[in-house]
Amino acid sequence: MENNQKIKDYLDSEGVICRKFDEILDIARAAGGDREKLRDSLGEGYDGCRSEQEFYNKMLEFAGNAPIYDLLKGRSRDFLEWMLGKTVEKGIRGKVLDIGCGNGLEICLFGELGGQEVIGIDINKKLLTEAEKRIKRRGLKNTKAIIGDRDNLKFPKNYFDFVTSLNSIITDGEFYGRDSDIAYNYAIGDRTKQIAMVLKKGGTAVVSLPVSEGYGEVYQDKLSFSFKLAGFSEILEKTQYSKYLEDKIFVDVFVAARK
Repeated sequence: MENNQKIKDYLDSEGVICRKFDEILDIARAAGGDREKLRDSLGEGYDGCRSEQEFYNKMLEFAGNAPIYDLLKGRSRDFLEWMLGKTVEKGIRGKVLDIGCGNGLEICLFGELGGQEVIGIDINKKLLTEAEKRIKRRGLKNTKAIIGDRDNLKFPKNYFDFVTSLNSIITDGEFYGRDSDIAYNYAIGDRTKQIAMVLKKGGTAVVSLPVSEGYGEVYQDKLSFSFKLAGFSEILEKTQYSKYLEDKIFVDVFVAARK
């Protein structure tokens, strides 16, 4: 319960609060952004973008000076509290790696709640710049955000005590077409092996993943199977979160494993 309150207080202090989509667009416009282009960009997602990085750069550009990443996470504040609570209760400790750290919201929390050395990686330089600003603002000496690729984790073997990939192990729309399921399963399997490589024996890994309605249990099992193939000794928990969010059902699966 104590950590849950700390998570709530942290999110409040960072301005991550519940807002409707139209309110977020209005905040972006007031901050010098382009409301209509931002709405269209978010609605289209990765369609028309050559890469995940291009999508995030467009989103940041159209949002002006608004903290769009935090604003969007605030749309599902209940989920964010749930996911962070589940993660923290697994025992944030020692050397921590967060894959796909974005603008550093999670790594700063981990740095304040037990991580001795917290490293966040992302491929987007603009988001990493925002992460470094957050780290500096919160005065964290044990936390940093650096360029890194989930498909090629350039760290020593058995280095980390705790690894997270919170809604970042797969990118929405990353795979499509006739063989998309094969590619999807291969990517999850290969990326969990990357996690296993840099995680110490006895260390903990946490992965969450947004999925379509009705597929929660399927993807819980897929992630669990991938962990086992990667050499993890125990699945600590597999569960899912589901909530109606404005115009659709939002579903996210959560799996934690011990190496």
